[in-house]
Amino acid sequence: MRRPASLAAELQGFSTRVLGLIGAGQPVKIQVGFGWTPAPGFINLDIFPLLEENDHRFDDVDVFFFPYADMPWPIPADSVDFVFHEDFIEHISQKQQVCFLAETLRVLKDGGWHRVSTPCLNASMRRHSQFEDGMAGVYTGEWDNWEHVSLFTRQSLEEMAKLVGYRDVVFNLKNHGVSPHDRHQDVRPELDRDELFGNIFADLLKLTRPANSTRSLEAMLGLFDEAFYVASNSDVAEGVRAGWLVSGRDHYMRYGFKEGRQPFALDPVWYAAQYPLARMEVFHGNYTDFSHHYVAVGKARGYRPTPG
Repeated sequence: MRRPASLAAELQGFSTRVLGLIGAGQPVKIQVGFGWTPAPGFINLDIFPLLEENDHRFDDVDVFFFPYADMPWPIPADSVDFVFHEDFIEHISQKQQVCFLAETLRVLKDGGWHRVSTPCLNASMRRHSQFEDGMAGVYTGEWDNWEHVSLFTRQSLEEMAKLVGYRDVVFNLKNHGVSPHDRHQDVRPELDRDELFGNIFADLLKLTRPANSTRSLEAMLGLFDEAFYVASNSDVAEGVRAGWLVSGRDHYMRYGFKEGRQPFALDPVWYAAQYPLARMEVFHGNYTDFSHHYVAVGKARGYRPTPG
């Protein structure tokens, strides 16, 4: 493993690598606190190398060294697809945890995931402590044996993540991360703690709330398709034939919009599968449905409403 260069050189190298991946259209995946396990395909960050200098197993893996929990990262906002770390965040102070989570939120793209694997304070205390014996019964080894500084429970991790602005926190199991960029190869925990309950496994979601996500009739009418609407709604077709409706557009303006009818062709199953960010934005209530999403932001992003 190479030795660190100057701080300026490490920061410049990290920034250049991130910008290079962006320019090449490649995802930016960052592992923080890589320790003994730098990950291929990731940009791996740590403060100093733990591997020996004569260990050349990872010479072709991107590694950079700088105090990432104590300073802003020299990369643009909304530039990273995935952040991952395991058995790292419990080694820094609460102040550093808040600053670190705020910085990862800044650099993540909208819809990006930040995967956390960290020892569970609740599980450790329940397993090892005898609180009825007072201070003498408290298992302090969770701090003393591993140099842990500030541990989380599920509740405290979720509270801190949402405090800094993460939209959602999804708890799961080892090797079951939700990001499409996850390796699904979590190393921790090992034999020192229970594999199922010893660590908290959580995926933190960055998802910005739109400034104005109100579904408007005027905007939906901009893509209204008369032939599709009439063909898709037999009651409307009957009304138009009978003459009590002027047109499908007339029905949509008077009734269909309020009823949530679809004004143009859009395949919601295909759309959701094709555009994961759209699926998350609708699921989390940014937009009423996929038709609303397409009109509000999807069309401008270059999304298609149907496969054809």
